[in-house]
Amino acid sequence: MALFGRLWVLPVLLALLAATKGEVLEMLDDTLETMRVAGCLPDDYVSLELPSCEQVNGGVYDKILCVAKSAGFANESGSYNAETATTFIGSLSSDEQWVEATKATLNSCSSMMSDELPDNRQGVFMFACLVMSLKFQCNAKRTGDAMQSIIGTEGQSIGQALAYIAEGYCVTGGLKNPDSIDEWTACSEQNSLDLEVLAEAGEAYKKFAYTSEEVDIDADDINALSDQLDNFNATIHCTMTAIGDITADGELDFDRMRENLNTSKGKDYIKKTAAGVLDFCQGMSPATPNDYVTCWFGSLPHACISLQAHGLVLAPEKKPSCPAGGRGGRGRGGRGRGGRTQRRRNQRRRNQRRRNQRRRQRPQQPAEEI
Repeated sequence: MALFGRLWVLPVLLALLAATKGEVLEMLDDTLETMRVAGCLPDDYVSLELPSCEQVNGGVYDKILCVAKSAGFANESGSYNAETATTFIGSLSSDEQWVEATKATLNSCSSMMSDELPDNRQGVFMFACLVMSLKFQCNAKRTGDAMQSIIGTEGQSIGQALAYIAEGYCVTGGLKNPDSIDEWTACSEQNSLDLEVLAEAGEAYKKFAYTSEEVDIDADDINALSDQLDNFNATIHCTMTAIGDITADGELDFDRMRENLNTSKGKDYIKKTAAGVLDFCQGMSPATPNDYVTCWFGSLPHACISLQAHGLVLAPEKKPSCPAGGRGGRGRGGRGRGGRTQRRRNQRRRNQRRRNQRRRQRPQQPAEEI
């Protein structure tokens, strides 16, 4: 999974940290407006009006702290105020379903907050975590809606699977296990995994979710992505079996998973985050390996959001150390249908036809959706 190097998605945090002091609230307003247009906010949502924060002295963190205080998330000292935060959420809309779902997201953020985080930083953490969580949920919905509009109902699950894989990259991309590279390579070949298709889909998602650039995809692109998501899932199951995470009887071996995680290369905080996700998914008592994989990828975006929010409040004037990766706009989005993009698309389709022919010539193994 560490080979998914180009599926890094530029998070809201990077944009906030790169912003000038006067842009922070404008960017927050733009984010909320995008969510409103996408139908991620209720019709009677009350827009934030916090103009006084534009005049706050200090850096980006200080402006976000001002917003968090104005919204009731932070007391004057910066500590988190759960009562006024939930009251504020309730004041944004009369849509009880949305309010309760948002409060549940807030509770999830609270459960992800480190016990070691200083009290005077907790208000900003909770506010940032909530905004980024709502933004991610909306991005997943928007991606699913966009693909559904092109190929029908199936597009919803394809788009959301892409969003979850891409947004969880800060963990999967931060871990490498040299001992499993051969197994991953063999399983990739066995299951006809084409990382180029997934990487380009990740680039298109990044542009769609975090920029105003036009993204040009069609039914063939989505169907190719769907095939590769199946192949990706099959490759994961194959690799887990090869390295002992799944036993010969098809059972999950959590002790072996921890051994493999401990021998992986990566920063300590990434390994601790991954271990936390592993513990959480084990606690969910997955009945099958696919249940575990679903929990793993379903939890990673939230783990990354937690890391980003902690990074914001612990090093407010520094960008995260996670590599941005990517190829600077060389994906399919924003280039129209001519020239180099069309030639690459034609080549991908020829490659896909060859892969389909090879698959028809050998017995097929069922691959469950992520």
